[in-house]
Amino acid sequence: MLPLFIRWILLTAAVLGGAIGLIRAQPLENRDLAAVLQTSAECIQPCWQGVRLGVTTGPSALALADQMDFVRDLGSQLDTFPGQIFWHWPDNAPTLVTRDDRWAYIWLEDNVARNIFLPGVRHYADLFLLLGQPEKVIIFSDSVFALGPVIYMSIYPNQVYAASLIHCQASVADLWRAPTTITIGQQPEYEGAFQREFLPRELRGWLPDQICLRG
Repeated sequence: MLPLFIRWILLTAAVLGGAIGLIRAQPLENRDLAAVLQTSAECIQPCWQGVRLGVTTGPSALALADQMDFVRDLGSQLDTFPGQIFWHWPDNAPTLVTRDDRWAYIWLEDNVARNIFLPGVRHYADLFLLLGQPEKVIIFSDSVFALGPVIYMSIYPNQVYAASLIHCQASVADLWRAPTTITIGQQPEYEGAFQREFLPRELRGWLPDQICLRG
């Protein structure tokens, strides 16, 4: 008879493996999310929907946004600092993007696109299936009490950052279901937060043993 702890490990591995298999067996609904994130091969990275960061001017970025099928309430302030182009996801937005009151943005500096902020990805699992394993993960948590909300940031090539909102006692299932915001450009900063960096091989279970630690 197998020792109890070995049977527990095998059972845990089977459950996790089954969960991943189930996720991967779902219909390719993330093609809608791919439509939001896709960019042409000719667009030199970092790039989103033809908007090249550090290259595309404000008026050109506004014209590109105006042609996108998933943009509603498009507005702009090109003459402010920083300048901004903003919109809501429409009622017929891709199924994997939630439609709420948060604005998506293209931020401008010197009238050139610098950062792109895309809120409202419904589940981290959808993004994971689309982009795959990140190059690195940074976990941001409260630096004093080791309590409260946690940002699980997945870092991908071409300056793509996915910030998922979880909590100190989160399970892997909680992470898969976590709402996620995408930033393209400069890495988001969380002032005063305690941060820890992990390579994928250090997070074989996607989460560390302790999500929150005192700084």
